[in-house]
Amino acid sequence: MDVITGQPMGRIGNLSGTGMLLICPAAPRSEAVHQVRLPLSGDSDTPQCIEVGIQEQWHESAASADRVWAGYRIIAIGEGDDARLDAWLALPA
Repeated sequence: MDVITGQPMGRIGNLSGTGMLLICPAAPRSEAVHQVRLPLSGDSDTPQCIEVGIQEQWHESAASADRVWAGYRIIAIGEGDDARLDAWLALPA
């Protein structure tokens, strides 16, 4: 979810401590910067959300004609959200 516009940007395909792959309905603007809210699923019924600043690094058409894969680098994250992301990434799959 883009925090500024309130609009969903796509679905998370992959997430790491330094970036993410989004599956988007349209191609993003090259090198665009966004402030996004990401839900991290877990044991509770309500996902824990973090906010991060991301910048588009690349994008390409997906196998489905109406989808685009887009790679983003995390460029800003608060200490608390960084700790929550690290803990979430350390959970067993």
